[in-house]
Amino acid sequence: MARQRSRLTASLERLRGRAEWGVKAYAVDGDGPRRGARQSRRRAPTHFRRKLADRNAVAIAQQALDTMVEALHARLRERRRRRGA
Repeated sequence: MARQRSRLTASLERLRGRAEWGVKAYAVDGDGPRRGARQSRRRAPTHFRRKLADRNAVAIAQQALDTMVEALHARLRERRRRRGA
């Protein structure tokens, strides 16, 4: 550390007066609601239609989540640009 003292000091000086921001986002697992045992006794075509609908719902939810995350990143970039960081 003694050899790196001037580098560390310069880095710390560059950071003086700045703030670090962190963002966390959480998403619920896309498995959808759990099905009861009675539903497994349904006719096969109904079961497959439901599985397809569930898969489509998960894909739509993932797209919405991706859109929200991209919008969040854009807002954070704009805020950072305005502050000159």
